[in-house]
Amino acid sequence: MPSVQITQLTDRQREALLHGKTVGWVAAAFQIPRPQLIARITAEGWVVDPSTDRAGERPAEPAQAEEKATPMSAENPTAPATTGPAPQGQPAAAPTPTPTPTEMVAGGIEQLLADAHASGDKKLERAAAKASTAIDALVALYEPWLAEKKEAEERAAKLAEVEARAEQLRAQLEAAQAEVAALTGKPTRKSNAPSMDRERSQAIRAWAAREGIKVHPRGRIPGEVVERYDAVHPGAPDGA
Repeated sequence: MPSVQITQLTDRQREALLHGKTVGWVAAAFQIPRPQLIARITAEGWVVDPSTDRAGERPAEPAQAEEKATPMSAENPTAPATTGPAPQGQPAAAPTPTPTPTEMVAGGIEQLLADAHASGDKKLERAAAKASTAIDALVALYEPWLAEKKEAEERAAKLAEVEARAEQLRAQLEAAQAEVAALTGKPTRKSNAPSMDRERSQAIRAWAAREGIKVHPRGRIPGEVVERYDAVHPGAPDGA
């Protein structure tokens, strides 16, 4: 069965050109011979700017715009000059200078490599192939690193949130226990969450070390250790 010859731009090709991709980039990205792509661009009614290798709509000639604007003011002077349709064509913009390699790199590695692959220059093609391989290796290393970095940042943010909430709850607990102590005339103790300041904590750890009771040097002291300390130090205030 004979293949169907496509003579028009596809939607994706048209979108790439409208977004400023060069003709060389589109030809390489969609694997189209450059002459065939230019023929499709011409059939679209567009032109290729040789200075930038970009395609766009053909600019209307200024003389045509003047002919459309003149009859309205000369033959129909009663009509406001601002009414009526605007000229279809616009003066052609000044040609954009050809980007330097540095500007092309800043604008996108992908386009630079595509242009190099489609250049027909063997040295450029070999260099682009090596660069593509190096970039693939870089991406393969970068993506796991980025995922791990994001996960670590999320853990750190969650930990900071939990610690702030725990500090707020500790402050509320201490305030409640102080209120209970004021009402009952004696300090309150809870085995699961004892309230103590730094000096009391140090005193309990020192006593536990003398008694051979294993207590971690940091963190919460187990409630049963606090109860045993209070049992042998009934007169010790919470802050002592």
